[in-house]
Amino acid sequence: MVEIDQSTGAPEHRSTRTPERQHLLVPGPWSLVPSSCPWSPVPGLRSPISGLLSLVLIFPLLCGFKFEGPLRNEEGNRYYKKGQVGKAQSAYSKALKADPASRPIAFNLGNTYYKEEDYGRSAELYQKAAAEEKDVSLKTRALYNLGNSLAQRRQTGKAV
Repeated sequence: MVEIDQSTGAPEHRSTRTPERQHLLVPGPWSLVPSSCPWSPVPGLRSPISGLLSLVLIFPLLCGFKFEGPLRNEEGNRYYKKGQVGKAQSAYSKALKADPASRPIAFNLGNTYYKEEDYGRSAELYQKAAAEEKDVSLKTRALYNLGNSLAQRRQTGKAV
């Protein structure tokens, strides 16, 4: 459509199409995602779903993976209760790698080595579990098992 500008007398071209919608980009978690998301309904618009997805993927990094140790410990407990000591040992090892300061995980891993008659390794883990432990129950059990491991290695002098 062509109209004449009344002030200048020059022809002015105007489109009969409706103008495109303007989208307001509100900063939020989705701003971590590039604007060229293939699933974005409007090019250049960041989807809240993509932002949520990016947070789910980044969350473990922000937390320092502190949840992996307890999860692997519970997995090990399930295997241990079923008598699957090898699988339990693997789960506890991964848990201890994720959370090296955990005394209960060290204690549980020591139990698996004791069951496999690796008394030297179990003694090391029981010592780790008992060292600087505030929980009296765990410390007592760790020291008791340490004594048993040392007795099995014929180190009764250290066991007492």
